[in-house]
Amino acid sequence: MGYTTIKIDDSTGEVLDIKEGAEDSESVDGRENSTYRQRKAYKMYKERKEQAECSKIIHNERNFIMLIFGENFGLAELKPQTVTRLIYLSTWLEYDSNYLKVGSNTMTKSKMQELLMLKPTMFKQFFNEVTESGYLIEDGDGYRLNENAFKKGKINLDGSLSDSRFVKVYIRYIRELYRATPQNKHVHLGYVFKMIPYINLEHNIVCHNPLEKNFKKVIPMTVGEFCEAIDYDVSNASRLLRSFEEITFNADGYQYHFCGYKWRYKKTDMKIFVNPLIFFAGNDYNKVEALQILFY
Repeated sequence: MGYTTIKIDDSTGEVLDIKEGAEDSESVDGRENSTYRQRKAYKMYKERKEQAECSKIIHNERNFIMLIFGENFGLAELKPQTVTRLIYLSTWLEYDSNYLKVGSNTMTKSKMQELLMLKPTMFKQFFNEVTESGYLIEDGDGYRLNENAFKKGKINLDGSLSDSRFVKVYIRYIRELYRATPQNKHVHLGYVFKMIPYINLEHNIVCHNPLEKNFKKVIPMTVGEFCEAIDYDVSNASRLLRSFEEITFNADGYQYHFCGYKWRYKKTDMKIFVNPLIFFAGNDYNKVEALQILFY
């Protein structure tokens, strides 16, 4: 069976040459085929490249929005579906200005509706709710988001935000998640987004003591307790979990789930982890990177 030989620099993964061949197998006379080794090297190179790309997204401050939870803003007063749409909208913040921009152009109201993919009635409800609650502000220069709730760029911790909590929301993956989620499930995303203040700073698990750094002392919140916190009927916990399991998004060629769980026989006793590709509140991403296995 014919095959293509790809000559690769093992140290860099650079493709040096491509040739047509005649035989493809993992071994010849008990030895590993050079073509097989080359393909393994190329696969490793691709994986390293994907990991490097993910790392750039995670650590470059232009690739995430800072969601701020303070005394006057915390998303609690908004409807769950509104929270989902507002967080998605925040991914168009201009760096350091907090104005909503599409490229270099000021975002218009009609463009906002188009990006959110909402019908006129639904968009009107969203727009009224976020403007009346002070999250979205219109002035002579366009629309901007309240800097006490959202920020892309440098944050001054000496002022009113000194006692606030900050959570990184990753632009690329939030957009992937939103676009892949049907509108009737925006409410389910919103349930988790509204619980961000209960997500542990270091371990991305929904818990009762989110500021605790020692994982042995973290007190996880069960699914039953989560339902009570969001005023969701506990008897329908299984339905809520099914809804979360159906919410997936693409990240660098892989399909991920929004939430992962520590399983228990009784569904209401299960614990909830949130995918750190969507948001992360800690300072050391390495602590949660291994969690990604929960979300495949």
